[in-house]
Amino acid sequence: MEGPGLHIVILDDGIRLVKRAGGDWREMQAAFPGFVTSAGPFSLAEAIEWIELEWPDIHAARAAEIALFAAGPADILRLV
Repeated sequence: MEGPGLHIVILDDGIRLVKRAGGDWREMQAAFPGFVTSAGPFSLAEAIEWIELEWPDIHAARAAEIALFAAGPADILRLV
């Protein structure tokens, strides 16, 4: 995987897609108040596949936005 991987971070108040090189759950827990769990790092294709399987409604509504986020400069995308 080239560049930072995509992590799916589940929080008490929603789901975030996060671009971050490396990092384990402890780093995510420290960075995000309300941390519940995280998965990743994923490539864009893997992240989209995971989101489609777990939250098909989010995937249907936001797939293009997720792809733009992955290619853009932002580090965090609020999915829910």
